Amino acid sequence: MMSLNQFNQLKINKYSHIPIYCQLEEIIRKKIINKEIKSGENIPSENQLCRQHLISRMTVRRAIGDLIKEGLLYTERGKGTFVARPIVKRDLSILTSIISDMRKAGYEVIVKVLDLKVVPASKEIANKLEITTKNKIIVIERLKLIENKPFFLEKSFLTYELCPNIINDNLNKYSIYSLIEDKYNLALDSGNISIEAIAANKYQSNLLQVNEGTPILNLEQTTYLKNKQVIEFMKAVAVTEKFKYYVYRKRKMW
Repeated sequence: MMSLNQFNQLKINKYSHIPIYCQLEEIIRKKIINKEIKSGENIPSENQLCRQHLISRMTVRRAIGDLIKEGLLYTERGKGTFVARPIVKRDLSILTSIISDMRKAGYEVIVKVLDLKVVPASKEIANKLEITTKNKIIVIERLKLIENKPFFLEKSFLTYELCPNIINDNLNKYSIYSLIEDKYNLALDSGNISIEAIAANKYQSNLLQVNEGTPILNLEQTTYLKNKQVIEFMKAVAVTEKFKYYVYRKRKMW
């Protein structure tokens, strides 16, 4: 735990026009931004902060509550309040793997393969992959966890002829993109993605460990090789507390 002495450097000014809870928020926020307290470390308890600054518990709780909403802190019942890892921002203008993005951000990512099979392409998937129903496809369903908490449920449909041996690869460890490029020497080029908010159904809620009906993100993406051939169609659902999507937009010149 961070000591109270480390919080004594910045004082609350009760004569300031700035609300006391905002001042406390800023004190804690600066400690986090300056990495004086690091991810996973806990801050002083509510009682300690009350005694140190001679402020009410309600004021402390409001400050901590705002920082939790901001994604800077999180609480564990019976253990205290801790500094959260930074939320990963995923730039949708760049085709990357969510596994590599999260690992680069310092998260431990665990991948569980739920389903792996080779089947004839359905009409829907054949259309997405721009093949016929006479072609075979590889279906890979995986659940991805951060710090043992599920956050991403993904089902990928791959054109079998392009990477038939991927079913024998370690899909618990490697991203599909890294295997496609590094092992099968196929050059990825681009992807079309759609995102919408949906309510989690029973199957999704059980795997993502959220209540049925909880708002989650539904993602669908078609991924292309450099030769414009479709390599993958992906469906996924995700909770969003660990990452945010963003995209660079530019004003169109008429």
